[in-house]
This record gives sequence, structure tokens and C-alpha cells, in this order.
Amino acid sequence: MSRYPLYLNLSKGAATRLESLRTIAQRGGVSDWRQLRAFGFHNGPAAYGLGMNPGFNGEGRHRVRVWYSHTGEYFRTERYADEVEAARINHKGWYCDPDSQETSRGIVATLPHGRFLAGYWLSMNGERVWFDDVYDSERDAARMADEHARVIGENEMEYQTRWQAARDLEDQIEASLKRLRECFVLRHHECMAYVRAEVSQLIRAIRKARETLATDYKGVLV
Repeated sequence: MSRYPLYLNLSKGAATRLESLRTIAQRGGVSDWRQLRAFGFHNGPAAYGLGMNPGFNGEGRHRVRVWYSHTGEYFRTERYADEVEAARINHKGWYCDPDSQETSRGIVATLPHGRFLAGYWLSMNGERVWFDDVYDSERDAARMADEHARVIGENEMEYQTRWQAARDLEDQIEASLKRLRECFVLRHHECMAYVRAEVSQLIRAIRKARETLATDYKGVLV
């Protein structure tokens, strides 16, 4: 768990804070340490999450910037949205898969001067995602965090459901091909007359499954 950058601690001397700025700049590959002075209490993700990576959630007009990490908490005040009593959230996350094994759960971080950030945590890989919006109320941040978790949970559920359906089709094709190969071995045997109808059915089933994969589930297994 990381702590707040030392250069924002006004109780430290100027020399200590300056050295902290230079150290962070060198570690982050920033050529001019003075650029870091733009980070302050008004932009929490940049000020307190310098080790996080920038990214985007959503597509098109719904595409928004986020900050994500797979290395644990980046805010010492982080807690789950459902632990914020004022938010009255009566669950511990949203399911992300048809087997109800993985969840997305809202998280809230407290910034200085009574400000809060909202994000979500994924149980499947420990990823934390934070959004840029800053809230004056912890309740509002918690509710928005839960909403973020709901959206990503539903999106992931839809993807996982489609992925599993596509995998089932692939397994069906493989099983049909295996049986078809067994039938071809018997093509010169007298029993072939009894499996000829099955061969035709297998070929049709394979073609139909492949067409479905190429259309309804295009790109799902890539």
C-alpha cells in the first residue's frame, strides 16, 4: 500500500519536498521535475496514484478516462462502497460470470479536504479502476462506485456468457469431427450403409456451428 507523495505534506521542509519531487520524476521517467507541481489536491488520481496506469472504459461517446492497477491499494483510505453506511448498499458486489464465482465491487478513496474518489475492484485479477470525478460526499462516491461496479459486472457477465457459448460450439464441432473421422474409417466397410445418414447429419451440424461462430460469435474467442 502506498502513501501520499511526500511533496504534498506541507509539514515537511522545502528541501525534503523538493528531493521527493525529483525522486518521483526520475522514477516515472519525467524529464522536468517541475511538471509534477501541477499535481495537487484538486486532481487526486494523479496526486496520489502516480504508480497507476492511465486507460479508458467504454466506447464511443461513453469512453471515459480511468486509472488502473493490479498491484494492490494505492490509497491508504480505500474501502469498499458497501462499507459506507450512509450509502446503504446491501450487497458485496456484482457477479461477473455465469457461475457466480467472480465479482466486481465498488471502492471509495478519501482525499484531503473532504473529497472522495469512486472506482471498482475485480476479484478475478485484483484489478482496481478509479475514475477522475471527485465527490464532496462519501455517500455519493460510494453510490457511484457501486454503479461503476454494476456496469462492469453486467458487461463482463455478457462477455463471459457469450464466450462460454462460443466455447461450447467449438467443443461440439470437435466432437462431431471426431465422430466423422471414425465414420470415414468405415467407408469401405459394409456397415457404412448404416452410418451414411449419420455422416450427412454430422456434416450439416459442423457447417451450421461454424457459421454461427463466424457470425453470432465473431471475434469472441480471439
